[in-house]
Order: sequence, then structure tokens, then C-alpha cells
Amino acid sequence: MVKHEYDPQPLFKLKAGKYHLRAKHDGNDSNAVTEADIEIKAGQLAEQTVDLNSGYLRVMTVAANAGGALKSDLDYQVLSAEKDLEGNQQRVAFSYDPQPLFKLKAGRYQLRAKHGAATATADIEIQAGKLQEQTINLNPQE
Repeated sequence: MVKHEYDPQPLFKLKAGKYHLRAKHDGNDSNAVTEADIEIKAGQLAEQTVDLNSGYLRVMTVAANAGGALKSDLDYQVLSAEKDLEGNQQRVAFSYDPQPLFKLKAGRYQLRAKHGAATATADIEIQAGKLQEQTINLNPQE
């Protein structure tokens, strides 16, 4: 790695040459990443725009016996919609926040919410540039 930056519009000062650019939403709540090969020429400014092709998923979990939205002890897993040859789904993002905002590549996923012994799932589809809000209904086991 030559340079690393968290700024959404970074300015890197690099020597002339060829580089591989990797841009990613940071954190465990994201799988949005894109890569590009770029060439920097001596004495010139090179501008590169990258498209993460991502959207957002805001999740809230409610339970009738809890009187509304659950605010603690939640485990969210975002899994690939497709299964591998052994029938497993790949975890692409996770969060323990009570109302997470996931940043995901456009596509289909399965969202799994767990609270204590109770688990619920929902199939979701993320569209680039859009926010999807999902409410999970869950009745925790005592």
C-alpha cells in the first residue's frame, strides 16, 4: 500500500507511475468496494472518479412483547443471497448496533436479525444510490 486516506475526496501526491486504486466504504457494515488501475504522469493532475455501485439499508427490529423497537442485544448479519456448493451463505457485513445503516453493493442479500434465542430473516434487494428501510418483526424467547 502506497497511501491510505479516509477523506471522501482525497488528494494524493504520488510519483509518476502506474497504481492500483481501491475505494471502500469503511467498517464491518459495508461490502461496497471498487478498484481501478490508474496512471500518473509527471507534473500532471490525474482525476479519477470511482463508483461504488452501492446503496444503503437501514434496519429496525421490533417485538410485540417488548413494546416496540429493540434497543440492545441485537446481532445483524447480511448474507449473500446465493449459497456455495455446500449450501452456505457468505457473510458480507454485520453490526451489533440497534438500528444499523449498512452500506452495500447493489444486489440481493438475506438479512438475519438475532435477539437472544429469537432469529428472523428477510430477503432484501439493494439498489445503487437508494436507501432501503427494513423493519424486522421479532418475538424474543424469554
